[in-house]
Amino acid sequence: MQNARTIKILIVSICTLLFIACDLLYSPPGVLQSSRQAGTYLQPIAITLSSNHSKAIHYTTDGSLPTLDSPRYTTPITLTKTTQVQAIAIDSSDKVVQRKSWNYIVRGTPHFSPTLSVVDRRLYHVSDQYEYSTDDGNNWQACTGLSQSLPSLSVGNTVHVRHKLVQDDRFFLGEILGSDGPDLVAGNCYVAHARLHEGVIDDFSALIFDADIRDGNATIAIPTITNRGNAAFSGSVFLDFYASSDPYITEEDVLFLSMETIDFTLQPNQTYGASQDGSWPTDVIWLLGLIKTVEGVPQLTYQVSTLEGFQYIGYHLRTEESELLTQNNWTASQYVDSVFFTESDADTTDGAFKIVNSWGEGNWEHIPDGAYYLPLDAAVALKLKIYYSLNTSQTVYEPFLLASFDVAHENRETCLISIGVGEPSHPLMVKRLQSVSDIKNDAPVLAGGPNPFPDTKMILDISEFAPYIATNDIFIRIDNRMGTETATLSSFSVELYDDYSLDPADAAQILGFPLEGSSPTVAAGENKTFLISTSRDLDPSHLPLLRTQSRSRTMAQSLPAQRSLSEEEIQSILALQAPASRSRSQSNASLGGLVPPTEAELRSMRTLDVGTRWYPGDLPSEVDWTQSPYFPPIGNQGAKGSCAAFTNAYYIHTYNEAREHGWDLSGAQWVKSTTGSGYPSVEYQDKIMSPDFSYHLVSQAPGASIAALQSVLNRIGSSTWKTTGYDEYPDERLEGYEYPWPTEEAFREAAQYRGRQSDGSYFEENSGGLIVLDDPAKIDIVQQLLASGYCLATGIDAISFFGTEDPWMNGEDVVDLTGVAQEDIANFSKNINHAQTIVGYKAGSAWSP
Repeated sequence: MQNARTIKILIVSICTLLFIACDLLYSPPGVLQSSRQAGTYLQPIAITLSSNHSKAIHYTTDGSLPTLDSPRYTTPITLTKTTQVQAIAIDSSDKVVQRKSWNYIVRGTPHFSPTLSVVDRRLYHVSDQYEYSTDDGNNWQACTGLSQSLPSLSVGNTVHVRHKLVQDDRFFLGEILGSDGPDLVAGNCYVAHARLHEGVIDDFSALIFDADIRDGNATIAIPTITNRGNAAFSGSVFLDFYASSDPYITEEDVLFLSMETIDFTLQPNQTYGASQDGSWPTDVIWLLGLIKTVEGVPQLTYQVSTLEGFQYIGYHLRTEESELLTQNNWTASQYVDSVFFTESDADTTDGAFKIVNSWGEGNWEHIPDGAYYLPLDAAVALKLKIYYSLNTSQTVYEPFLLASFDVAHENRETCLISIGVGEPSHPLMVKRLQSVSDIKNDAPVLAGGPNPFPDTKMILDISEFAPYIATNDIFIRIDNRMGTETATLSSFSVELYDDYSLDPADAAQILGFPLEGSSPTVAAGENKTFLISTSRDLDPSHLPLLRTQSRSRTMAQSLPAQRSLSEEEIQSILALQAPASRSRSQSNASLGGLVPPTEAELRSMRTLDVGTRWYPGDLPSEVDWTQSPYFPPIGNQGAKGSCAAFTNAYYIHTYNEAREHGWDLSGAQWVKSTTGSGYPSVEYQDKIMSPDFSYHLVSQAPGASIAALQSVLNRIGSSTWKTTGYDEYPDERLEGYEYPWPTEEAFREAAQYRGRQSDGSYFEENSGGLIVLDDPAKIDIVQQLLASGYCLATGIDAISFFGTEDPWMNGEDVVDLTGVAQEDIANFSKNINHAQTIVGYKAGSAWSP
């Protein structure tokens, strides 16, 4: 008996020791953890999931329970909207050992809050991810789209909107006070700036809230008021302006300006205030005439002295008249504007821009790195023209609707091809294949040179047409403008994709124009339109593929409101391009080949005003994107006149696409060649954008403008260097070179790599902008763009900088204007011939020449 007990104790002891040993050798999977706490974030975030000793983590973001078939976690998860993340951790036997979920309310930028129109009986700025209640949250119904009809809305209803999964993401839209009457809505709040010495400030004295943000400038808050009711409003309005650290304006924020209007009348659907492009139309002046100062509120000090750094500006309007709804009297998050409060005596010109050239390394500069520095004060003295192109790297763009066509014509300069949707005489949207390169004899000349179209199909990404093709047809218009040649349409089709592929055989559906018998022709001097009946022949099962195309953006990529270039600004730029026809001046390929923008290009561009602020926090003292793993190696354009293409396509677009796709180019090198100017490392050529793809589409034979390149990269895209290599030709081929257009494969690849406006739902003809650096105050705008992750384009007079016996660039590769005649500085803008890429800056103590 004793022996049995001893044996039993021994067995238990051995088992215990084995258990302890196993425990020491093996730890069960730890608790699932996220790098971000659940909660509210004002900008997109990336979260990292972890679980010690687990075999794998699987997760979902659509509300479904994760399983082993759910995506496996391998890289950080980027959240651009409110999301419920659920995850499971599994052990080596695929057993679920941990399960956890996190609710993230991600407001994102731009910030959109749901709004309610009582008269329309409709919610706006919602989606199928949200639900609504009209009885103070007792019952909820699903929203079905970007707007939601509320047919049973009635007086006394209390309206709420919340996220279906993350119910803390909730908005109160107000109580319905009436069904008939006026309903004033607080629209856009614009922060504008006026120069004190120009005398215009007196017209806006009632709206000034800061005269010290910059020396010689005043800051103005301009409201936009709309009557969304069904009856006229008559009376006065009280306006209270607030500053907030976030875009959600409430009475808990800082009240810094109060004012009252005199009595006025506002008809239903009538608006007074600033326009979307930021200009000040007659209505603004009229509105300012209504405003009177509220007694007892000082008109220049307020509480502005307490405001520091980045602030969102919005307002609340109130009336003594009854309204249908009062909750919409607060500026919604999507309508606020922002300003940055800085010390007025800050030295804005202590520093320099870093600029890279496209002439390779070690054969034109003193320090063999392909770059040089342009001091900020020198850039202002030279009135440098700086081009920016808005983009985003937050999400990877995927096209899904393409137009394919084959057109034969001997002169692509005279035969315009356009793709559109809707009634051809009044289309909803139109996209041109070609750019307008010049104006001769008052007639536009198309880009690409007087050469034939390619003998292969041409492809245009028309995904932006998607919202319309279920109810409208797609058409191709051939406008055979001049000459004697006939244009022939050999094929025309539309391809719809679920998962984009370079092979059209993978398309979910292909609709074609019925080419029966001989191909349609368009005689010289005529234009014709050919339709594909998408409104009748589209497979209903493919409707879900017609998804929206808006992109999210991070705070670092956010941008302030832009405005069109003014007539005065346009005319001052054109005045430097002497020809009365406003055609481009002749480019010089040996210097670089940059040609000036046309009047049409200038009118398509935007600009940013002095004093606008969108970069969060203090600007860094140094920015250099050549040190980024996404920047390609310094290249050499050779003698092709393709500097604008190297600047915009090779440098800037490669950098943008590499950021978007996460491509690491740090190992890429520029390989010198005995037969040409060289090429980037072969193993990286499928991740580096081709200069020739876009350059040949817009070439002036030789030369191109920055604006034309930006437009092509935006509306068409770019293929890679691997697909469209760089054809660097010897000088003797300049005259006969035909600038061959891209192949079908290149066009299809380019659809994947398009630049676009960062918060746009649709692509524009040109999302680019231009800043003429004629004021030291504008340096801050350029630095914000650079600090936000943008590389910028500009143009210089290469002879002055590098080519004279006494070049302006010194032995330290710094442009030094000391001793340069004022006449030469003044003539700089008239002799721009070479495109350059601004990749960063050094400022303050970081800068030492």
